[in-house]
Amino acid sequence: MKNPENPRGLVEIKTIGVEKARELRDLGIETASKMDVSGFLVVFSRTGMQECSEATGKATPLNVHVALDKIKTVLAVRRSTRLQRKRMEGKGQSRDDFADQLGSLFGGGVAVFEDEGLTQFVGAMAFSGGTPEQDEEICKIAVEKSGLYTDLSENNAK
Repeated sequence: MKNPENPRGLVEIKTIGVEKARELRDLGIETASKMDVSGFLVVFSRTGMQECSEATGKATPLNVHVALDKIKTVLAVRRSTRLQRKRMEGKGQSRDDFADQLGSLFGGGVAVFEDEGLTQFVGAMAFSGGTPEQDEEICKIAVEKSGLYTDLSENNAK
C-alpha cells in the first residue's frame, strides 16, 4: 500500500548541507591556525559531493591529494581513517581486500555523524599538512564544536 504522503516512495538521505560544511571548514581552519599547522582541509557530503575546502599557510598540492585520498577512504567505509587501518590490521586485511575503494589510511580522515549513537553518517572531513595525529585532532575538534559527532571519541574509538 502506497503512503499518500509519499506516493513515489522517496527516501530522504540525511547529509551535511553546505552551511554545516562551511561551519566545519571554518572551525577546522581556526583550529589548525591555533595549532600552527599549515595544510588543506576538505568537507564532503555522504553522497560524495565536495561541499567546501580551504588551504591554509604553506599548503602544498600533496596536501590536497592526501586529504582527498583520506576522504575517499571515509566515504567508502563510513569510518575514520585511523580506525579503518586498525580494523584492517586486526582482521589481517590489506588494501587488496577493498577493490581499490580505499585511499589513504593515515589519520586525519574523519567520519561525521548526526547522532551520538553513530547511526546517521552525514559526511566526511579531512585535513592534511601536519602529523596524522594533528590532522585527526583538527577535524575531531571541528566536528565536536559544530555539535556533530565522530567515531573518534574516547568511547567509540576502541
